[in-house]
Amino acid sequence: MKEMLVKYYGATLAEKIKNKLLFEVEPKKEYARWFAQKYPEYRLKYSGKHNGITLINDSGASSMDATYFSLQQLGRSVVWIVWNDDANIPVEELDWGVLQKVKKIIVIGKAFLKMQYFLENDLPVEEAGNLQDALRSAVQCAGKDDYVLFSPAGKKRTKFEDTGKLFKHVEELMKSLIK
Repeated sequence: MKEMLVKYYGATLAEKIKNKLLFEVEPKKEYARWFAQKYPEYRLKYSGKHNGITLINDSGASSMDATYFSLQQLGRSVVWIVWNDDANIPVEELDWGVLQKVKKIIVIGKAFLKMQYFLENDLPVEEAGNLQDALRSAVQCAGKDDYVLFSPAGKKRTKFEDTGKLFKHVEELMKSLIK
């Protein structure tokens, strides 16, 4: 598996990433600010705090830059849920300093293999079949004062509004699980 990924992504890039020589990408702050104003319910929306766990809906984060921006804003331990069907997700664009806030990554979609390969020695990366399972796993992993961040880091087949509505629905289910 690793040999296939190194061949596909390039040994040099894979070595840089594995050695934590990740390059920092400047997030598009102006666009992120505009988007947050236009669609406030989908960017870093505080969705409630239950048993000390804070749920954050960032379903409008349709790129790695947007998710990077979101991770920068959070100050403590994060369980990050990614819903991304891009097998080429640019995980190498994340700065290691930002990733150090992440306690665990739960991935729905084809991005799982690449994220697992690049981060497996540094962060737990788990695959989930759907958003409900991902949220359940995130809440089980999260401790008091942790964040559960739903930030897809890419476009899914459905519009982000649909993903946001789904998150809100599953969010209500999660409230019953973490009481």
